[in-house]
Amino acid sequence: MSKCRKTPVQQLASPTSFSPDILADIFELFAKNFSYSKPLNNEWQLPDPSEIFICDHTEFNAFLDLKNSLNEVKNLLSDKKLDEWHEHTAFTNKAGKIISHVRKSVNAELCTQAWCKFHEILCSFPLIPQEA
Repeated sequence: MSKCRKTPVQQLASPTSFSPDILADIFELFAKNFSYSKPLNNEWQLPDPSEIFICDHTEFNAFLDLKNSLNEVKNLLSDKKLDEWHEHTAFTNKAGKIISHVRKSVNAELCTQAWCKFHEILCSFPLIPQEA
């Protein structure tokens, strides 16, 4: 049995194939924006570097317990078949096909989810002047 991933089947859906409810949900998800205003009292100002990391190391038992619990659950996955696991995670990740589509359509060499999100932010908000 080959360990290579299966070639994905291209299933391009036109907007007309979705119900109005689904289209409304999609629009709502892509229209999410949050606005923040900087507080007047400099609450968001970073501390002086000489004031941070000056305390001795402290272990938080509650977080260590959570870490151990997570690792126990992750260890339960070790007996799963890798190709079935990839198929499951690809099916449950709704945005999984976006990166491969962008990579192919614009021939992006280092196209990652983070790069796509960064590009989305730059295009959605006036962060860079048009003349830049």
